[in-house]
Parts: sequence; structure tokens; C-alpha cells
Amino acid sequence: HGWPINSKAIYTVFFRGDFTTSGWLTEWCGYHSAFTNSNGTVRYAVVGDASTSKSSLNIACLYNQGPITPNGNVGADSMASVFAHEVAE
Repeated sequence: HGWPINSKAIYTVFFRGDFTTSGWLTEWCGYHSAFTNSNGTVRYAVVGDASTSKSSLNIACLYNQGPITPNGNVGADSMASVFAHEVAE
């Protein structure tokens, strides 16, 4: 049972802003980590959609490089920016 482990992969969880979890929007916009089990090392990233959050803190996680986002979708563009940041780290 379970997913095959690929040591070169980054498994990513994307979630809507109406899902809440500790630290999101107050401490992080996305994060990455890894764990090792008997099958090998699993790297993962977690990224939320701040555009669908009801929190007034969401502004810190939204794409803010101008009035128009690259793809015209502030949620998707913000998540892409946060994801790229996590992968780069």
C-alpha cells in the first residue's frame, strides 16, 4: 500500500484557503520538509491558496508584483510563486 517512493520527487500538497492549519498565513505561506522511512527519503512541500482565505493576513502570501498577475489569477499565481520558492530552497 502507499505511493511509490522516488528520491528525486517532491510530493506536494496544495490546499484551499478555507482549510486551516497551524501557522499558515501567520508563520508561513508554504513550507517544505522531508522524512526518511524504510523505503527511503520522502521530500514534500505544502502550499495554500491565500486568495480563498477569509483571513486579513492573506495579503502577505499573495502575489504582489503589480496590479495584474502573470496569468490573471492571483490565487494560482501566488501558489506558483510560493511553490517555486519552496522548490528552490
